[in-house]
Amino acid sequence: MARYNLPSSFEMMWEQHEKTYAEVFSRVLTKLASRNSVEGDEDTLSESLCPTIAQVCLDMERSGFGEIRHPVWEAPKQPVTEEDLNNGNQKRPDFTCSLHNSYAITPDEHEIPFHIECKLLGEPTSPSWILCKNYVTNGIARFDNRTHEYGRRAKSGIMIGYIISMTPQNVQVEVNRHKNLKMKHVSDIDFYWTRKTFVWKTRSEFTRKQVQPSQFCLTHIWVDLRQNYQS
Repeated sequence: MARYNLPSSFEMMWEQHEKTYAEVFSRVLTKLASRNSVEGDEDTLSESLCPTIAQVCLDMERSGFGEIRHPVWEAPKQPVTEEDLNNGNQKRPDFTCSLHNSYAITPDEHEIPFHIECKLLGEPTSPSWILCKNYVTNGIARFDNRTHEYGRRAKSGIMIGYIISMTPQNVQVEVNRHKNLKMKHVSDIDFYWTRKTFVWKTRSEFTRKQVQPSQFCLTHIWVDLRQNYQS
């Protein structure tokens, strides 16, 4: 059984791992915002990031960030214990960036997955598909439910928001409103807005109720695609 109390040396490695991939996706999303046009649903948009991710990882590694493995798109969660088995129906986070743990004592500590989930943000696209609600119920909530268990064995993860309509400030209000209805124990998303960038990054913390470790932090990275998104 996992202890979920990893050595302080690994904690430092994890913090650097988290910072590195937050930087990778911030750079990738900045490039996405500069395209003449982007289109598609969440899956199509996320897949379209892969060539840019490969280039950004290479550029960062060449500039001194150390070895950076490419995030894996839509890879199924890898079972490492009997309780992880799910009759061949493993969930697929949008991206996975795993970190090797040389301090591991048990197999479930040997490689810790860092999960990234991506969602569209803005006005509802239909009466039943409310994007800002979906960011919470089919995004943030996946890091704290037994159905998905994203971020299991990890202390953090990333949520990416593709803003396709509404002002970013109004999106934040709506996401927090739905969060307070469904997941009040998660701290509010609170960006520092600036007109000098099309990508914003902030963090929210919470105590998870169904997934270990209980203390968890999500980095939220949102990109403004209102000017180049084609529905």
